Order: sequence, then C-alpha cells, then structure tokens
Amino acid sequence: MTVSRNSYSAMSALWTIDNSKDVTSNSCPWNHFTHDVLPISYSTTSDTELDAVDEPALAVGTESGPPDLRSRVEEKDFADGGKFRSVVKLVIRYESQGERDAGSLIATGWLVRPDVVATAGSNVFDWSHLARPLGKAVQIKCYIGYHGGKSVGTPGVQFRLAKAVVTTPEWLASPDNRHRDIALLQLERPFEGNLRMFNYVNTPAQGRFILGVVGYPGDKAHDSGLYDEHGGGMYEMFTAQRYNLHDSSSRGGSGLLEYDISTWGGQTGSPVLRKDVNSMTVIGTHIGRTGEKGQASLIGFHGNDYDTMLEAFDNDLPVISESNGIRLVQHPTSPHHSYGDFDLASPASSILETPTDCDAWVSVPSRGIPIGGAVPPHLIKTSVDRGLKLPHGVMGPLTPPDEDTIQLPVGTLVQVFGSPAM
Repeated sequence: MTVSRNSYSAMSALWTIDNSKDVTSNSCPWNHFTHDVLPISYSTTSDTELDAVDEPALAVGTESGPPDLRSRVEEKDFADGGKFRSVVKLVIRYESQGERDAGSLIATGWLVRPDVVATAGSNVFDWSHLARPLGKAVQIKCYIGYHGGKSVGTPGVQFRLAKAVVTTPEWLASPDNRHRDIALLQLERPFEGNLRMFNYVNTPAQGRFILGVVGYPGDKAHDSGLYDEHGGGMYEMFTAQRYNLHDSSSRGGSGLLEYDISTWGGQTGSPVLRKDVNSMTVIGTHIGRTGEKGQASLIGFHGNDYDTMLEAFDNDLPVISESNGIRLVQHPTSPHHSYGDFDLASPASSILETPTDCDAWVSVPSRGIPIGGAVPPHLIKTSVDRGLKLPHGVMGPLTPPDEDTIQLPVGTLVQVFGSPAM
C-alpha cells in the first residue's frame, strides 16, 4: 500500500481584507463579546476618541475549570522589550454582522514574525453562533502593549490592521475539526521595536513542563478611567503539567494539547508557552476549553505546519478553487510535510491511500462527510474486524456498502487500526 500524507496539509484557505471600508462606524464602544460567552447589547452611545479600539469589552457567563490562579501581567512585561511584548490584543468583526449588530469579538494572538500574528481559526471564521454563524472576519484590529482603552495613543501601544488571513480548509469545513483550529494574520505593516518574539516548535508528543497561557480574558475587568473594561488587561497563569498526546488519542482522541490552566473567552488564540530555563517557547495555540481542560491546536509534526501556512502570504500559490472571496491555494509538495492528524496512530495502525481506480465505502456519522476517509474495497471486505479512525477522531468498523455508509472520493486518506492485515 502507498503511504501518503494528508492531502489537505498541502492546502490553505486565504482571503484578503478591504480596510478601506468602515465596518464599525455604527458600533457601540461598550458592546463586545468573546467566544464561549454570549454577546449583550447595551444602548447605543456615540463613539469616543478611542475609535481605533472600539473598547471596552463586555463578557458574561461562567466557565468551569481548574482554580483561577491567573495574575495580571505587569506593564513592564508587555512594554517594548518585555517578555510578553509579542502577545497581541485582537478586536474582530464578521461578514454576517449588520450595521445594527454592534458587537466585536475580543481575542488574543501572538507574533510569529513582526508582520504576522498567529491566533485561533475560530477567531477568523466564526462557527459559535450555530443558528447564524458569523462567517469570515472582515476587520481585525491588532494591538501590542494594550492595557485598556486609555492606553491607546500612548508610546507603548502600537496599532495595526490585518490585511490578509490564512487558515485551514478543515476549519472552514466544520467546527468539529478543532485540531485544525488555527489561523495566521498578515498585517498592513510590521510592528516595530524590541518585540521579544517567542520561538515556536513542534508540539512535543509527551512530557512534564511548566506551561502557561497569556492573553486578554473577558472575565477580568480593567479600570479604563470612565468604566471597567472587561478584556482590557493581560493575564498569565503558569503551572506544572504532564501530558501524553498518544494516550489522549487512544482514549478517543481529541488531537489536541490539553492542560489544567484557568482561561476565559478572550484568551482564545493565546500562545501556550513552555517555560524553559532562560526562555519561553510556544508549543500550541489556545482554542478554548472542554469541561475541566484547556485545549490547544498542535504545531508541526503532530498538528499544523505554520511555516507552510506562511507560504500563502509570501508566494503566489496556485488557486484550486474560490468561493465568497476565500481562495483554496495549493502549496508545493515537499518532504517535510507531515501526516498531520494521522500522526497519533496506535503502533498497529496504518495510513492508506485509496487507489485511483476505485471508490470506497465507509461507515461515518450521518452529520456529514469528514475530510479524508476512503479505503480500498478489498480491504473492507477482507478485514471487517478492523476499525476506522477519521481525522476528527470518529471511530467505527469497516463495513461493505449498505444504507449506513457514505461513498467518499478516491485518493483520500484514512487511518486503519487493529491487527495488521497487510
């Protein structure tokens, strides 16, 4: 059988932002929301001199999790040359928001280079409003050094607009693909000064580390003079964590880094930092939490290839298709590309490519066809005792065609696990 990488790892979804349009001219500066909380509308008030930031933020709701040991970051640490200078405050609006929908999303990102911010895919393409998803971002305001609305315009705060967005095709296909919840933002011009940018590395498969999440939580109020601004202050929490990605995968498999660190809406997109002896290194991007566990999408071999995604900004890549201003672009194939979500396989599992001369049938949930998921028919017929693991972690037996199966395209990939039959 031919071993092949996940075909979607060689594609990115890209769109540009028209910053000549004023999409916030009627927005209320008191009305903001975060992921994992509900937006609340306040009575309309006139914009203030803080028009560039449209703050403060309002976050409501509760979130379960570990004890809240977050502490406010000292101003020296996000000032020029500070250890958290490259943590970015985001304020975002979406294509489905009308003029009367005054809210903006508050979120966090981090610099991978002076002109590019990494953040969660959920911040640039919104699935959270299930009855009416907000869709793609059409304005993204980015700040470093931000510490409340009254800080805007001071020497320590820099403001930029994002001009282009790249994310994964899988995230645009379904909110179930949380392992592909990642995005990069290209700025109109780079941030300047001593940015103290973090190194980022492939997420280690296992280990015991001091891990931390640093960002702008919406449940923490910041005194902005005339009001208490929720999400206006930067907070951090570091604690010892032990994890094993392979163990997580064998238990049902989120394909995510999980940790016991208190977070809140507004911190989505924050860097997950490993504290080393003399430095801090990013090993994931925070995408939210499920129950007691915070979660991050992975970097590199086990997850998302940031360096490949950056190619979408730097090179004129072939466009495979385009819809609603979003272009699916093809990256050049290269040997360093990973198997992505298939890397967390059990030792007896295999990655198979469907022959180009046949279709295949697999049992899948009725909610939709996942990305990937075809196997050769002869393998299905002769190995019905074996199992199937789709990219988002759904498992089921391999079965011949019947009313509960869906036919998937040739040439796609699936992970097969169980006793080897080849």
